[in-house]
Parts: sequence; structure tokens; C-alpha cells
Amino acid sequence: MADPLPVTSREECELIAKRAMAMLDTPDASVNVSVYSDSVGTLRWARNQPLASGDSTNLMVQLNVRLATGHSGLALTNRIDEASLRTAVQNARDQAAIATVAVPSFPRQAPAYARVQMLSEPALRLDMPARSALARPMALVCRGRSLVSSGFLSVTAHSLFVTNSFGVSAYNASTRCEYSVTVRDAAGSASGWAGHSHDDWTKIDVAAINERAIQKCVDSAHPVAIEPGRYTTILEPEAVGQLMYFVIRAAQRRDAEEGNPPFGQTPSGPSKIGMRMLDARISVTSDPTDPDAQYTPFNWNGTRYRRVPWFEKGVLTSLAYGPQDAEKYGDNEGLEGPLPPAFRMTGGTASIADMIKATSRGVLVTHFTPPVETDGLSLSVTGNTRDGLWLIENGAISKPIKNLRFNDSPLFAFNNVEHLGEPVRVYGSSAEQGACSIVAPPVTVLDFNFTSLSDAV
Repeated sequence: MADPLPVTSREECELIAKRAMAMLDTPDASVNVSVYSDSVGTLRWARNQPLASGDSTNLMVQLNVRLATGHSGLALTNRIDEASLRTAVQNARDQAAIATVAVPSFPRQAPAYARVQMLSEPALRLDMPARSALARPMALVCRGRSLVSSGFLSVTAHSLFVTNSFGVSAYNASTRCEYSVTVRDAAGSASGWAGHSHDDWTKIDVAAINERAIQKCVDSAHPVAIEPGRYTTILEPEAVGQLMYFVIRAAQRRDAEEGNPPFGQTPSGPSKIGMRMLDARISVTSDPTDPDAQYTPFNWNGTRYRRVPWFEKGVLTSLAYGPQDAEKYGDNEGLEGPLPPAFRMTGGTASIADMIKATSRGVLVTHFTPPVETDGLSLSVTGNTRDGLWLIENGAISKPIKNLRFNDSPLFAFNNVEHLGEPVRVYGSSAEQGACSIVAPPVTVLDFNFTSLSDAV
């Protein structure tokens, strides 16, 4: 049996933290120590051939020294020998001595952190031979059908330990698994994609992902061009997650109360909390105990993550803020700043097939290239459709169409919703979305704005 992907234990983390804390000899100073580690195993392949496979490990110690004056300094090190830890402690102390802004104290008692189980033993067993064995069948099938596949498989084991001078101590270990494939025809005229990510490897159905990517490629062959414009658009869950990510990323309370868009009204005025911002059927929450979007229930400084309703029935109910602003809002911790590690967007009950039947003329989108923000005032973003785009006519898919560039605001799009489906965990690439775990439904959006053709497949 293969050696499992290593996970730094609580005992190992505690030993490192105790050694660092013992080196602080400044009277009346307090210290917060975080020990983060990850072990990553990956496999990439292209043109039905292995491209790269490897394993890496990383360990990082963060030291935050706070003086009695309230000033603090921060230092990071990835070396845990005596001299390196002592240098890091000294650097943090020196920074605190010249700091000019006081910061809140570290937690003085351990918050009631949520209990989560995020460690997947099957994921830890995916060594290099096992990863290769998972990818090989897809390459062989595609080669036999004159198709070209490329893909990415990644398994990461994380651990985070936090402790401070007041006795707070918390530890969590987790895994994150990603599998995605893209399939193209030999002529390079058709492309299909499918993927999934989850903490639990047993929730990732490799065979189903492979079959879906192949079918999308076959169904998207010989696309035709249509005129850009505003179309009724069915967005598959992956595309919905890509757009909603921008909304949640912008949900910052300090920015809003300084009058910054999209959730601020006037300079130094109130935020838009309490105003309806999305379709009344849409709610968005973050919850570390969500079985499909759970996350470590505390951050580097021991700040507790708890369930947060960002939108309830379309109404903006919360904006993120850090511990430095907590007292202002009658809190003593902070609220998921600067970005929640996960969120769930609730939906309805319609299937994609139901949505297609209800559409007289529109398009079906698989996903987008990584969108980019173009206007902070309206939160407009732009990107291109990719790996499967189809025209819908009279309640049925009529033909594959060439890719289109869109330019629209998620706030506008999710205010112009016709149908919502069942939410599912989407791929949520860590490269594109900072390992944010997303649960989102398929959505039918009216008048989604496509601005030009995109010749790329």
C-alpha cells in the first residue's frame, strides 16, 4: 500500500509554536503563532500523454507579536530551525516597535469553533501511480476515438494550527481534491469540458466527468456563428459560480461605508445592507459546516468563522469586516473577511432539461474563461464562453455555435432570472478562485449581453 500524503499533526504544530513563543522575552508582549502546512500531489496530461506529475510539501510559520501599546508586527518563515525561528520572532518584535497604528488584541478565550471533518483518507492514498492509473483510461478512450484529451488531477492535504499567549489553541486538517478534463476533436473544431472539486475524493466520479467531457466535445462539433446580442441564456452551475464569486468578493463593509461601489451609497454614508440586490428567490450563505462547501472554521489569527447569510431572498444582509472593525459593529471577532472560503447560492427545482424546454430562443453555456472585472461601479465583468455553447430554438438544442464574448454585471444578471435549478458543488479551480468552494445552481438569465464573436475553440 502506498504511503499516504503527509499531514502535519497537531503535536508537531504545537511543538513548533511552543519553541517560537518561548523566544519572546519582551515584557508584557503577547504573541499569536500560526503553523500552516500543505502536501500537494498533482498530475497533468495533454494530447493523451502525461505532461507532469509531482509531489511537494510546504510549511509556514506566522508570528504576530503585539506590544502592550497595541502595536503589532508580523513575520513569516518556512524554516523551523532554532536560528530561523529566533530571527522571525525578532523581526516581528522590531516591526511592532516601529508600528504607528494599534490593532485589536488576540482572542483571550477560545471561541466556540464549529466542528468539521474535512480529511479524506482515500484522497491521502492517491500517490503518483494511483493518479496515473486514474488518468490512463481517459487517454486511451480518446485515442481510440480520434479525440485529444488534456486534464488536471490535484490532491492537497492542509493543516492549520493557531495558538496565542492567552491559551487559545485550535487545529484542523483537511483535504482538497480537483479533477477536470478537456476533450477536443482531431480537427480542433470542437471542445468539451467537465470537472469537479471536493474535500472528499469519494464525491468525485471520474468516469462520469470523462463521459460528460467527451459528450460535450462530440455535441459541439461544427459550430456555426450567430450574431452577438442579448439572449436568454442558460448558465450551467460552473458559469453561475464564476459570476457569483465576483459579487461575494466585493461584499466588504468598510469599502461600502466609504461609499465605494457596488455596495456603498454615498461617501461616508450607509451601505446597502437591507436593500434588495438580487432576484428574490436567491439566497447566498457561507457555513463552515455545510457538507458540500465546508471549510476550516478559523483563520490564521484564530478568528472564528461562523454561518453568515450574505443575501436572504435577494436582500443584502451582511458585508465582511475584519477584527479591526468588529467593535464598531457590536462584534468581537470579525465577519469572514476579506473573502469567505466558501459559499452556497440557493436555487430552485428546475433541471437544465426543463430550462431548455421553456426557452423559445436562447443559448446554453458550459462555462467561461476566467472572467475579469471591467467596471467596479456596476461590477461588470467580461470573458469568453468555452468548451460547449449551443443555440436553443423552440425548446430544444438546435445546433452548436461559436464562442461569444460577454460583458455583463452579475448584479444585473441575477436580477433578471427566469428559472433556477438545484444547487450543486462546482469545480471552483483554486487557480481561478483562490480555492473558494462554491455551491451554485443552473440559472436561466434573460437578456444576457454577448458583445462579440470569439474565434477560439
